[in-house]
Amino acid sequence: MNFGFNTLKKIKKADYISIDERELQIHFQDKDTEVEDLVKQLVKEKRTKKLTITLGARGALMRHKKTQVVVPALTSSVFDTVGAGDGHLSVAGLLTAVTDDMKVVGLLGNIAGGLVTKYLGNKEFINKVLFLKTLNTLLK
Repeated sequence: MNFGFNTLKKIKKADYISIDERELQIHFQDKDTEVEDLVKQLVKEKRTKKLTITLGARGALMRHKKTQVVVPALTSSVFDTVGAGDGHLSVAGLLTAVTDDMKVVGLLGNIAGGLVTKYLGNKEFINKVLFLKTLNTLLK
């Protein structure tokens, strides 16, 4: 019910921004321009050094200063996408305070976001054991 009403318009500067592709398009009222070009505009406008644009099944675009990388989505079966961005942000937001390595931030954020999609309507929380088990499996 609130979608599109809480935009980035009020924010002048941010240390880290994490939004999805649709929120980025809504901010600029532009659904035709490439995401990478909108990201450049957003970084300049909000004077942010760290940024995540979640791209759904295409993963997440991670940016620190002028370095940009797309970290792939880490789940092949999705039950419910509600809360996936929040799951990503809960981990990625904390990590951006301690590291500039956006590949690490994206990997761990995408694990959290992917785990959230396994449950209907956020009925389950991401737990440490499952998170670490998933990370361990990916690193093998």
